[in-house]
Amino acid sequence: MRKEKQFNFLLIVLIFFISSCGARYYQRIIPKEEIDFIGVSIEDAGGVFWEAKIRNTGKKMTKLIWDESVYISTKGKSSRLIRGRTRKIHSSQVQPASPIPPNGGISELFTSEDLVEYASRTNIGVGNPNESAYLYLTFSVDNEKLIWSGKIKYEKIE
Repeated sequence: MRKEKQFNFLLIVLIFFISSCGARYYQRIIPKEEIDFIGVSIEDAGGVFWEAKIRNTGKKMTKLIWDESVYISTKGKSSRLIRGRTRKIHSSQVQPASPIPPNGGISELFTSEDLVEYASRTNIGVGNPNESAYLYLTFSVDNEKLIWSGKIKYEKIE
């Protein structure tokens, strides 16, 4: 009888563990529209975060305008990008631009405003992994706006 109870307990734990483990996906970001003198590399940083590494190879000061940069979900809903250093309580406030000097660069973690409440490095799902999501980064150079865009493809982690 005791072994049967232990077996049933282990079976219940195993079923719970398997059912709570949803599919996990890696987000591969593929550049769509690039800017000649601004190198942008974006990687999946886990959970709801991305990491942007941006290099200004131009001769003028450049700014990344966070409040004009957006994430578009697989369902087509747009959401403002939030720098990783922004606290949840401040996520609705104006964010300062990130200056990038000539021949300089920055590295920033970021998420989308709609996902900031889940701001951890745990997987919350991707919507429809068969569709693509998009990122649009807005840069300012001498008061001219330039847009970098990338497509997010979801690849299942086995």
